[in-house]
Amino acid sequence: MLLVAAAAWGLSYSIQTLAAELSTFTISFFKCAGGIVLFFIAIIKKERFNKQTILGGILIGLVAGCGLILQQKGLELSSAANASFISALYIIFTPILGLLIGKKPNKKIWLAIIITLIGMYLLCINGEFKLRMGDLLLVMCAVMFALQIILIDKFIQDVDAIAFTSVQQIAGAILSGALALIIDKPDLSIITNYIPHVLYMSLIAGALAQFLQNRFQRDVEATVSSIVMSLESVFGAIFGWVVLNQTLSIKEIIGCILMFIAMLIAE
Repeated sequence: MLLVAAAAWGLSYSIQTLAAELSTFTISFFKCAGGIVLFFIAIIKKERFNKQTILGGILIGLVAGCGLILQQKGLELSSAANASFISALYIIFTPILGLLIGKKPNKKIWLAIIITLIGMYLLCINGEFKLRMGDLLLVMCAVMFALQIILIDKFIQDVDAIAFTSVQQIAGAILSGALALIIDKPDLSIITNYIPHVLYMSLIAGALAQFLQNRFQRDVEATVSSIVMSLESVFGAIFGWVVLNQTLSIKEIIGCILMFIAMLIAE
């Protein structure tokens, strides 16, 4: 199930690129809007909306919403392949943020960070010694996703997954939707041109994939679940090639391989 979620996220990079006419906050809104469907499912199933579900869901929803916004903006300024790999750096940032709650990383984590930096240089630096703005935004996105994983571990154990995910996604939808109305001023006629893309982002990459992460991350050993979910980067590169005909240079491929090796070392 975690592999299904990873594949859904990997394909979403190409779907978002194809729907680039939709603005940043509008796409982020639709990636969270599927929470409305989950909310009604939770009501029908009579799941519990307790204090932990509501407070934890809202907190994680806002963090995830910020991550989605950064990811979408970064994707607009980068490629689907780059976005999928850099976003998956949450595996590196998760143990670093874990220091804040007293979880000290072992020595191999620092080795993984060094390899990651080398891989990012090969993947992202072209000609000039600087990261592109899109890549920087994607790094910030990875930090948000790392924080999301830490918070899920804290809150998910004693809550109903469907109810929790619905609150989480609705919170993200409110954040993105408000920004979309203020900044994007979305055009309904443009949105209707991308109904299949919107449905995929809302129901598959949004509601379904997030539910699968919340539900099965607590049942699988953390090492295994993190490695499986990081495979979204591989799916992202594959779908970028199949759907968008995007290619990577030899240098960029080596960078991707090093980043993936670093992810495995970190776990």
